[in-house]
Amino acid sequence: APPDGAATHLVLQVSGRTAVPVITLSADSSVSQTGVPWMARIVPRTIEEAEMLFTGIHASHWTAVIPDERAGREAARDLNEAATNSNCSIEKMIEVNRSLTNTTRLCKQILKNHPDAILLWLDPATAGTLAKALRAAGFTGTLAGPGRLRSADFAKTAGDAMEGLMVPGPILEKDAATAFQHFADAFRVRFGHEPDATAAAAYDATTLLIHILRQPGGHPAHEAFPIGFSLAGATGILSFDSQGNRKVNLQLFKAHGGQFIPAELKRTNNGWQP
Repeated sequence: APPDGAATHLVLQVSGRTAVPVITLSADSSVSQTGVPWMARIVPRTIEEAEMLFTGIHASHWTAVIPDERAGREAARDLNEAATNSNCSIEKMIEVNRSLTNTTRLCKQILKNHPDAILLWLDPATAGTLAKALRAAGFTGTLAGPGRLRSADFAKTAGDAMEGLMVPGPILEKDAATAFQHFADAFRVRFGHEPDATAAAAYDATTLLIHILRQPGGHPAHEAFPIGFSLAGATGILSFDSQGNRKVNLQLFKAHGGQFIPAELKRTNNGWQP
């Protein structure tokens, strides 16, 4: 099921009646609260990603920009919970639609309270367009967002405004780093460009589902849930709790020179070092 939470909920309605397993790319916390036992979330929850940003970025005044309608309500609920868990607060929550018809007026609205950090909790293309507009409007603070902004769509629409963007991402253990390299090499050969975060997550979702379908014994696939095993995936070790949420260790990444570098690294004469 795709990153869109509403679409995932529709898929889960069918799955609940048919016992067909679902692996979702949606970060909305609500998708693992539907009571469908044969579901797993391949990406970190919004709450987990936001907590990583709140604790890793030194900012006093936060503003969040979220989608309108249902997607925005889901994001707002999760972001506010993450802020509470992190002992901070989001001073302003602004809903936008994909069209971004008047970015000048929108930027004035976003910057009215003089935030020092802005969360762009939007799809990559929309977030990139808004990041570019905010920088053009004079915003010099921190821009941050979910891990799926590590994408070509964001880079294309944001341009130079991508520099300094902060996003969370999984820590790749040794086995997972090898799995990612194999995936990235094959992806590059087939498609001619680097894979983004969503491509890697989709690959892991498919790998997990294939592994479940190949379980020996001829048992129905839904009997493999809750998932009690672990796999080395392109996005890290694939391990899940009893509700199907991904167990994942996160770190901060910062955009620099067109790529994302672990935020705690510094550039030296010997390259990037801790």
